[in-house]
Amino acid sequence: MFASALVLLFFMPSPPIPVAAPSSPAAEIAACADWIRTETGRDPLNTARTKNLSPRTFCFSGDIMPWTVADLSTWLAAARTVPGPVQLVMRSPGGDAAMGIALAEKLRALDASVTVVDYCMSSCANYIFGAVDDRNILDRAAVLFHGGYDPSRRDAYIATLDAVSDKPDMMKHIPDFA
Repeated sequence: MFASALVLLFFMPSPPIPVAAPSSPAAEIAACADWIRTETGRDPLNTARTKNLSPRTFCFSGDIMPWTVADLSTWLAAARTVPGPVQLVMRSPGGDAAMGIALAEKLRALDASVTVVDYCMSSCANYIFGAVDDRNILDRAAVLFHGGYDPSRRDAYIATLDAVSDKPDMMKHIPDFA
C-alpha cells in the first residue's frame, strides 16, 4: 500500500506556476512618473536621463538636445517592431527645435502616446506634445507653449530653421497638415 501511495504522489499534477501579467500602460506610466520624480530630481542644464522601462514604454527627463536623445532614438527605432501601443513618459524644459521636430515625426509615425510628468515646455510642448494624437498630462503638470504658428509665414519659418539647423533640408520632409 505504501508503494502505491508514493506512486500516486509522484504523478499528482503540480499546482500551476503563476505567470506575471504584463504591466498595464497605466502601471508603466505610474512607474515612469515615480522614477522621474524620485530618481532624477532636476536634471542639470543640457542633460537628460532616460529609462527604457519596457519595449513599449520609455521614460525621459531633461533637455531635448542632439546629445541627450540617443537612448530615446534607439528605443523609437526598436519600438517599430513592438506589437501594440508605445508610450513616452516625459518631463522636459524643451531644447533644440530641430531635434524636437525629428522626435515628433518618429513618435507620430508610431502613433505613440505622450504623457507629461511635472512639465513639458518649449520644443517639448510645441513639437513633441503637439505632434501626437494621444496626449496625457498627469495631475499638477504643466504644458507650456511659446511662439505661434502663422501658416502664411511657413516659408519664413522654414528658412529660419534651415539657417540654424545642422541639416539644412530637414524641413522639406515634414508634411503639411490641412
